[in-house]
Amino acid sequence: MATASTVLALFQGIATNKDVKANLSKMREQTIKAKEAGASIIVFPELFLTGYYLTAEEMRDVAQPNTGEAFQELSALAKETGVAILYGYPERVISEDGFKCYNSAQLIDKEGQSILNHRKVHLWIDDEGYRWEDVFTPAENFSEIVECCGFKIGVLICYDVEFPEAVRTLVLRGANLILVPTAVADQWIRPLVEHVIPARAYENRVHVAYVNNTGSRFDGKSVCCNENGETIASAGEGEEMVMATVTLSGAKSWHVRDRRPALYEK
Repeated sequence: MATASTVLALFQGIATNKDVKANLSKMREQTIKAKEAGASIIVFPELFLTGYYLTAEEMRDVAQPNTGEAFQELSALAKETGVAILYGYPERVISEDGFKCYNSAQLIDKEGQSILNHRKVHLWIDDEGYRWEDVFTPAENFSEIVECCGFKIGVLICYDVEFPEAVRTLVLRGANLILVPTAVADQWIRPLVEHVIPARAYENRVHVAYVNNTGSRFDGKSVCCNENGETIASAGEGEEMVMATVTLSGAKSWHVRDRRPALYEK
């Protein structure tokens, strides 16, 4: 059976709140470094375009449509470098229902085309009562699976991956690589990178790249796990980029094969 292999660049960085220009400059710098290191795809953290802890008003002020100025700049960068780019950003949508803001992640292929735009489904309420539903609208479905760099890619954002059903949904749609921009504080990150992410990879026989913010309240420790749930790349707590070579074996998950959905529906 033919195998596919590609190199991912996982950049866990410190975004400057409300300074899109500064964050785009850092994304350019890191994408060029990723190209020089042989990467085909670079993954940036959740809401990296704008910074994370903003008020609802601040987030709406810096939100952009998925075809906005930031996309145009990153599209040109992807074409220039030949590196696909996944980045987190607040997405502005104006429709008949009025203004909405989504916590989104967009994947741009090496030709500069937007091929996937996932809107976060599960919104977190933290211990201090910070309600993301006061800032964002939760999406009502998952993004489609797309082919890129030899893989069938699905995207989740942060809290989404903590629900087994979310990962299983993407795998049942054909995903063999799941990319997860995230923003997790230090008290939560260890069980996630040591247990949850490896379990999601193992039980679905799928690669999972989990890319965290760092600095301020965030603790880095980004990881990439292979189809066996083994960690093949990991970062420390500071700002850095780590490389992960993912290779598709073609093996199927027995957990997917042996499902009994009729029982679960009961």
